[in-house]
Amino acid sequence: MASSPVAMGTAVFQPGPHPVATRHVDQSQVPGVPKPLMVVTPADAGTYPVALFLHGCNLVSSWYERLLSHVASHGFIDVAPQLYGVALNLDDLKDIHATRELAAWLADNHQGLAHVLTDVLALRGVSPDLSRLALAGHSRGGDTAFAVALGLGLQEGVGNTAAPPKFSALVVVDPVAGLSRQAQVEPKVLTFEPRSLPPGMPVLVVGTGLGPKHIGGPPCSPAGVNHAEFYDECAPPRYHVVVRDYGHLDMLDDGLPYLINNCMCMRNLKGSKDDARRAFGGVVVAFLRAALQDDDEDLKLVLKNPPSLAPAVLDPPSLVTHFRLALAGHSRGGDTAFAVALGLKGKHVRHPIPLDVNFSALVGVDPVGGVAVELGGWLPPLQWTVEPNVLSGPFDPRMPVLVVGTGRGPEGLFPCAPAGMNHPEFYELYRHSPRHHFDVKDFGHVDMLDDDEPPFPLRWCPGNDDHTGRELCMQEDHGGTHGGLLAGQAAGGGQGPGSPGRAP
Repeated sequence: MASSPVAMGTAVFQPGPHPVATRHVDQSQVPGVPKPLMVVTPADAGTYPVALFLHGCNLVSSWYERLLSHVASHGFIDVAPQLYGVALNLDDLKDIHATRELAAWLADNHQGLAHVLTDVLALRGVSPDLSRLALAGHSRGGDTAFAVALGLGLQEGVGNTAAPPKFSALVVVDPVAGLSRQAQVEPKVLTFEPRSLPPGMPVLVVGTGLGPKHIGGPPCSPAGVNHAEFYDECAPPRYHVVVRDYGHLDMLDDGLPYLINNCMCMRNLKGSKDDARRAFGGVVVAFLRAALQDDDEDLKLVLKNPPSLAPAVLDPPSLVTHFRLALAGHSRGGDTAFAVALGLKGKHVRHPIPLDVNFSALVGVDPVGGVAVELGGWLPPLQWTVEPNVLSGPFDPRMPVLVVGTGRGPEGLFPCAPAGMNHPEFYELYRHSPRHHFDVKDFGHVDMLDDDEPPFPLRWCPGNDDHTGRELCMQEDHGGTHGGLLAGQAAGGGQGPGSPGRAP
């Protein structure tokens, strides 16, 4: 299939100006090398930044040759070790230890990368600049790369070599932390807290649109432990791009074993794998130029993402990189929003339901967890809760929460926001910060709706008949409160625990 055309403006999605040489090295050639590895490097003389690239689970480093050749053609030396054989390996501690050993080996004056390039591979004049060193990985290798960058596994009983050279950038391609949130690889990288992972360097997270989808078995890049969660938890500076129409293995070489290529992961059956490799490789090159060479022009253009820039469709980085998604609802919709955030499914069953998106904030506007009939005050009201019952006990949706109530919502024989299952309960049962609670005292359950008369049943909701005052109050109270929370979350901020009160 012919390659797709690329718009003018950046050359990172086309092969670079350097001829590329690929060599394989093992201990028979270099006794001190910790693992067999593939070196993909510019073949013409020069000093180049280096990327240490970790393969995915059950994959072979040589299957990334064409992807890494694209990166190398733009002036980067790629070192891709084979951390373990093609077998199910859930011991990431060994991989973390091996990666640190390999990084230290790179700088060895006698048997390290410079020696291999010049004396073993006879690439005269090609030398590595280890002051500009990136750590990269795909799939499970992306999780390992994050673990190494975070310093995990150093106190887990595995011997440690001398400290490796300092990494200056981190790249993870469709990273995967495990089978699910409950089944992460040890040591666990993900904390499920926004911006909680401080790798101490710029980070690029590249995802795939088809990775979370499955072809009969479990998906290769499950929602909740894939690129979206890594990006959400990564501290800035961070960048996130998703190659929408391609799958978890579509950047690998052609001619893979049939089972690997066709039976493991959802893949693009119509597009060109060469287009996929150039899309992934071009985004990585743009980032490495910015992080290692102080040249951010290509990265700026990638983030602007003009039409036909890349050979494959990139999800708009303006959304993926800078936009954070809130979940909100009013009345029964507020109860539903809480149920979705908590992963509730069925009667009294609480377990996570994988979502294709990660919400960063939760807003409930006069939320209602059921219906009630008041019996005149001399008997307790009759109440029926909505199933699944959100208000059955304390909960933690793992995101900032805003609860906005109304003062007149609980009034009436058939209250629209019955006491005991309305906004105070939603606020009180959320036991963790940050949480915020405001009560718009003089207004009712539907007073924030448009000026058109609501349907007949909702006319029974007591409210404020002063439409001018209602419009002003709703704009300043509800809209202003929501805007404050969402603006704080979009900027990565947020307040501490809130308390019931009245907005300005």
